[in-house]
Parts: sequence; C-alpha cells; structure tokens
Amino acid sequence: MYDLKSAEAALYQATNLYTVIERSSHDKHEVLAAKFLVDFIDVAARTIRYMFAYNEEWYSKSLEELQEAKRLCDALNAALPHLSPDFFYSKGILEVLTRFQFLVIFYNLVVNSSFEISKGHIEKAQGHFVDDIKIYKKAAVQLRQMNQYRLQTDNEETRATFRSIADFCNKTAETYERKAERLEEKRKQTEFLSPIGKEVFIVHGHDTGVLRELKEILRDMNVEPIILFDQYDDGKTVIEKFEHYGRQCALAYVMITPDDWVKNNGNEYFQPRPNVLFELGWFCGRYGRDNVRILRKKNTPLPSDLHGIITIDYNDRIEEVYRKIKTDLVTMKIIENKDGR
Repeated sequence: MYDLKSAEAALYQATNLYTVIERSSHDKHEVLAAKFLVDFIDVAARTIRYMFAYNEEWYSKSLEELQEAKRLCDALNAALPHLSPDFFYSKGILEVLTRFQFLVIFYNLVVNSSFEISKGHIEKAQGHFVDDIKIYKKAAVQLRQMNQYRLQTDNEETRATFRSIADFCNKTAETYERKAERLEEKRKQTEFLSPIGKEVFIVHGHDTGVLRELKEILRDMNVEPIILFDQYDDGKTVIEKFEHYGRQCALAYVMITPDDWVKNNGNEYFQPRPNVLFELGWFCGRYGRDNVRILRKKNTPLPSDLHGIITIDYNDRIEEVYRKIKTDLVTMKIIENKDGR
C-alpha cells in the first residue's frame, strides 16, 4: 500500500501491456480490463505520492496528485459496471474482479476524504478561514463507510485483504477523530471576552435605510442597539471604544451592503466598506464567531474566509428576516420568547 517504487514499476508494466492489447486484441472486454488495470494502478501510485507529499507538508503537490486520482476514480467507477464477469471467469481470475470492486470503493473513500484535508491546508495558508474540525469529522465518516461494504466471496486471501483495508480505514478515521477532538478542546480554551450586558452592536456601511430599520426592529423587541459612531468618545481611541461598548453587547450584527464600486481583474462590482470587514474581523477575534451574525444584502460579495460565520441574507428589507433575528435574540437569551413562536 505504501511502496511507491513497486507501484510505479507495476504502472509501467501495465501501461506497456495495455498498449500491446489495444493494438492487437479484438476482444473489447480484454481491452477494457487492461485499461481498467492501468487506471487502477495509477490511482494507487498517486495515492502513495499524495501521502509522501502530505507528510512533507507539500500541500499543493499533494492536492495535485489527489485531483488526478479523483479523475481516475471517476473513470474506474464508470468502467466497473462494464467489466465482464465472463471474461474474468474464462481467464480463471474471477476473484480478481471481486477484489477490484472493493478496492475501487477503498480508493474512492481515501481520495475524497484526503482531498478536503489538503485543500483546507492550502486555504489556511492563503489566510482563509477553514473549519478543521468539520473537515476531519467528515473525513472520518467517509472512511468508516468501508465498514458498510459486504464482501461476496469465500476466498480467504481476498477476505484477508479486505480486513486489512477496512482496518486501515478505521485506524485512519480514529486519527482524524482524535485530531477533531483536540482541535475542539483547543477552541474551547480560546479565551474570548464575555459580554457584561445584553445590548446588540451594529456594524454598518452606507445604507442608512436598512440600518434604521434594524434599529427599529431591535427597539421594538426592547433591545438597545449600540452604534459606535453614536457613542461618546470620552477621549478613547477607536479600538478602546470597541472594547468598551462591545463588552456591553451579547451579540453583534454586521451589515454587509453594496457600498463601494470596484474594478478587479476586469470585473466590476459593488462590495462592502473595508471598515465594515475590519470591524467584523475584530469582533470575531475578540468575542468569538458565535457572538457575531452577518446581515447581508443578497448577492453582495463576501470574502471566502468569512464563510464560517453565520450569514443571514435578505433582498431589500431587514423585515424579511425578522423571524431569524428574533430567533438569534431568544437563543442568546437577550430576550424571552413570550409568544412561544
């Protein structure tokens, strides 16, 4: 499973064999089986190359290998139903087809679970938010799907191979689950400032109409909105004002509206004010993402590294998401749900 040199030697031999068969054989089943064998060994070789690259933290290289392995897995999945059992039976190697069937499942699970992990490392290196816990848990669930496969054979060698592969999947899944647990524990230990009040902070751009609407909605619910611009400076710097007034707020709503017209790489579009994104990041870092909500006017671009924050989209008016806002306030124990709805 980990011998790259043997895998590459087998791939070379299988490729040569396929070339000969493709040119000389008139049996389409033989040609299909030969091509299947080449792709299968290629997947194995690329999976091993991925493991080496990943262990050396060459994440771009590991992702390249997995992308090609995913393409080959798709080709194997498409070809598998067309492999003729009669052809393998006539060659006295019907058991090989059985092994192919569960090995293709195995490589699908390994490649797909590993792909998201490598992709996550690259996105983190680029400064994007990545939910490692979610990725590792998902990868573990994918690998444990191998336990659902039922082997239809009495061949002891095949069954031993299957047990070995299932064991590999389960052990790797356990490793991912432990990583997720450690990351969860580490996240719990991250110290965010705790609110000392039940006000709601509003970060906003140029759209004063929706800002006014949100203020009215909050006040109708007997919640006091805090807007930094409206607060007395008392000689404080901007950051000091954030800390002072933000500490009184149990929740922050960040209003993402199309304020600035920009041109970027030939594309033209509206985006939120830079100060809004700065204040959003500040609140997440100081009080935690769980205490921040994004209220976004639909189709306003949002940086991909902010996708881990709860986002509420609306079309034209905040009133459209009134019920979601109320649910947030009830969940955060800022207001009581008196009407039971």
